[in-house]
Amino acid sequence: MDANIYKGIAIGIISLCFLYIGYVLIKTKNPFLVHWYNIILIPLKYREEFTKRAGIGICIIAAVTLIYSVLIMLLSDSFLLQVITLSFAFIGALYIVGNMVYFMMHGQQ
Repeated sequence: MDANIYKGIAIGIISLCFLYIGYVLIKTKNPFLVHWYNIILIPLKYREEFTKRAGIGICIIAAVTLIYSVLIMLLSDSFLLQVITLSFAFIGALYIVGNMVYFMMHGQQ
């Protein structure tokens, strides 16, 4: 077997784990599943909504990474593929950080 297949399987398994974590965050809206330093500045009344949105962001990142793992198994692992994947995963990270800043600022008013 090719090394890309092993790499794709490993990345896929990790992606599925993070997809599950994001799903649990969306369903439970439990702020204790998020690191305390990520939610400590968010007012209490917004924490459940932020937790849900953080779960969506994690699912975005995990889904993009899962697609990447499939693509490197089917195609070869190229630098361009890595850049495209990181760009789309960065969107998920920006979604999480943007929501965190929004709820922090919204709570200050």
